[in-house]
Amino acid sequence: MKRIGKRLLFWVTVLLFAGSLVYWLLTVPSHPAELFRAIPGNSSVISMHRDLANRLEDVAANPLTLSFARAAGLPDDAFSTLQDEETIQMLDWLASDESVIAYVPELGITGEDAWVFSSWIGGRAQILRWRSGELDEALRPMAIDAGWPAWLYPEPVDETGRYLALALVDGMVVGCVARDVAAIGEVLACYNGALPSMRERRDKQDMVSRVLSSTWDDRGWFTPWVPPDSDWYLSDIFVEYALAGDGHIEGAFLVNLPFDLPSQGSELPVPPVSATGPNPIISGVAAGPGLRVLMDPEWYDRTSEFLGLDREASPAAMSLAVLDDSFSGRLKTMKMPTLAIGWRRPADVTAEALVMRLLDMVNAEWNLGLVPVRETAGDMPYWIIDSIGGLNWYAALGRRERFVIAEFNDWMMMYSNLGGFQKLLSGTSPETGGVDGMVQVPDPAALAYLRTDLVTGGKAIRGALTAYTLMLMLNDAAGSRETRQIINEIKAWIEALGPLETLELWMTTVPGSAKVHFSSGIQ
Repeated sequence: MKRIGKRLLFWVTVLLFAGSLVYWLLTVPSHPAELFRAIPGNSSVISMHRDLANRLEDVAANPLTLSFARAAGLPDDAFSTLQDEETIQMLDWLASDESVIAYVPELGITGEDAWVFSSWIGGRAQILRWRSGELDEALRPMAIDAGWPAWLYPEPVDETGRYLALALVDGMVVGCVARDVAAIGEVLACYNGALPSMRERRDKQDMVSRVLSSTWDDRGWFTPWVPPDSDWYLSDIFVEYALAGDGHIEGAFLVNLPFDLPSQGSELPVPPVSATGPNPIISGVAAGPGLRVLMDPEWYDRTSEFLGLDREASPAAMSLAVLDDSFSGRLKTMKMPTLAIGWRRPADVTAEALVMRLLDMVNAEWNLGLVPVRETAGDMPYWIIDSIGGLNWYAALGRRERFVIAEFNDWMMMYSNLGGFQKLLSGTSPETGGVDGMVQVPDPAALAYLRTDLVTGGKAIRGALTAYTLMLMLNDAAGSRETRQIINEIKAWIEALGPLETLELWMTTVPGSAKVHFSSGIQ
């Protein structure tokens, strides 16, 4: 009986030991911060995502995802290839926890841009190492002197000649998409500590901590590009957003300011644009401190003086609208969108006196010989800005191409052309109040708000850029090649963002910073 008991105890001990060994081999405690060890320290865009595998269908259907895929050079059917059963099973293994994706401006020997990723897979990393023979059949093993097994997909994954390489490290799969097939070695060097990684950069620890503590499924930060000769300094911008199948994203980021803002904003005024309420390509309004953020301090002071903005008696406020094609005008026979700029009139200055003061300042600066011609529409006065200045660009414009200034209650509105303004007034009796639907600010405490129609606005901007490209070709085809290439890239991004339909930005305040909220997608 004792022998049986000892034998049973022996086998129980063996089983417990074997179970503990298997558990130790296959279980790696979750430590998402380690994902940043594989992200090169010079990355400029970092995005962290939770459970991409189970959200793949929604993420792939989002116009923003498709937009970035197009801009990155991927074909439109790039995500359709991820829908087969084997790929879904693979992604369930590789992207069901936390994943980090980063854009690196320079990576590898070639110093070209690349995309780097790291994904937490825990004990599955060890299982994949044991099954490396199966990976060897689908991928090409790489001889990387970094202490970790790595593989290369033998064919380019996009039209630009980028290759996919990946490696297995402790609890993670890491990889990169780059033209340099050996760039995975630099990624592993970052993980091993031989090169700076995002995990080790002390100046990035605040961003890493904020990303790790965020409750959003999609979040990250980017380092905005600033021209080398610029006086501006922009810190990393943290972003939280949501990718959903309905084609909508939203989030916010902080902007550090060199001056203090009030802790609470006041309700934005609703400026009149027209009595007909057209759907604008762009519409926006800013008041009080919001104008200070949007303008250079010197320009803020000059603009306030130029337009007679009374910052003492009432909050300085301005509005902007670019009206859609139905209300367009013409410039030298070319069809142009109508631009409407509004500002709140000081209570102690009449509209007529303000128009005269404005034209006097313009004439003193540019000698255009501008004079106002007063007319009315119902009870609303407006002034067509004529010119008696002789030979200058403004005097050469036709009457319907002249600027117009109109008074709406305590607002002054300037329109870029009389033709577009007359379309606004056609068949209606102008009102003096605000127009429903022109400015609907999501947060009444916002200091500034901007809305853009990405479809109509994108079409107008692409048309203007095409005309500018044609002018560059005619003037200097060889010398303007680089500029035209940049313009083509801008046009590609504008077209790619079109499916999102709208973009809204509004600004609120937090202690020491301005918080910029964004919302984009199908309304």
